[in-house]
Amino acid sequence: MALAAPVSPTLLRRLRQVAATLGLLAAAGTLALGGLWLSAPERFPLEVVRLDGRLVRVEEAELRQAILPYLDRGLLALDVAGVREAVEQLPWVATATVRRHWPDTLVIGVVERVAVAHWNKGLIDEQGELFHPPAETVPAGLPVLEGPADSARLVWQRFRRLQAILAEAGLELAALRLDERRAWSAVLRDGATMQLGVDADDAAAERFARALPRIKAPANAQLARVDLRYPNGFALAWTGAAPQGSGNRQ
Repeated sequence: MALAAPVSPTLLRRLRQVAATLGLLAAAGTLALGGLWLSAPERFPLEVVRLDGRLVRVEEAELRQAILPYLDRGLLALDVAGVREAVEQLPWVATATVRRHWPDTLVIGVVERVAVAHWNKGLIDEQGELFHPPAETVPAGLPVLEGPADSARLVWQRFRRLQAILAEAGLELAALRLDERRAWSAVLRDGATMQLGVDADDAAAERFARALPRIKAPANAQLARVDLRYPNGFALAWTGAAPQGSGNRQ
């Protein structure tokens, strides 16, 4: 009986390496096929999309339209990040969360933006971020802010400070504008205009707010203009009365 020739150690190592590689490939193929099987829509079908929270500005129809392209897969294969990004593209959405709830539900949470003012041709939210919702969804009564493109947060922050200062004198700020020369002007809710100058300091506004309650308005007159550009005082003008020049200095 013929004996087989001995196998060299080097060849034996190579054969073992080949066998191990083939084993790994077979295992990977099994895992891949298993993943495909599990991710097939019929294995874990998506039956329910649930909204976590209440919508005020976001329309259900536009939310449905945004997520519809992602709902043709099973729950396991569904692109959760893609759904979240699609929801966050809606103008009234600040942030969104999306999670799977087994065995058949997708849960979407929405935090809506809170519009605080008109800004140029759009709106800004509480963080001073600009967004452009449909005109029919814009709430009434928002203040109007204007300024250079990069100044939304600056103008909004000063509006808040001035609003608090003027409220002490019973006045409400309706609009604030920063022009290209960095000069500030404002409009009160009753229509009176206010010139603030280029100084971003609020000392003049504070001085005016403290003094106004002590100023006696002319008979049958209404405040029409306020000029705070004086270094040590301010000037007022009234409807139905002669301007007071640079009086009322404090």
